Amino acid sequence: MFSRIDGITFLDGTLYVNNVFSNNLYRIPVDAAGKAGQPVDIWMDQPVKGPDGMRAANGKLLVAENGSGKISGITVNGRRARDLPGRVRQWSHRLVVCRFCC
Repeated sequence: MFSRIDGITFLDGTLYVNNVFSNNLYRIPVDAAGKAGQPVDIWMDQPVKGPDGMRAANGKLLVAENGSGKISGITVNGRRARDLPGRVRQWSHRLVVCRFCC
């Protein structure tokens, strides 16, 4: 699993990674000493194909899909995640464009 990680970010102090080949999202528990624990698979209500980068902003994970140009705004609640593309897509698109152009 870790050989295919493409996105990695912290959201509210929690480490998340995505796998570009298996299309999965994981939460990685980290103990007080900084040691990573067993990954927790997060179930997503909508498929994310080829998650190819991830950032955290405004309490959401912003995940870019490889080849499609889609950016998903994902909220995580426990072991479940919900894609909110209509609410975040416009704002997150500007964020990504600004990040690479500036």
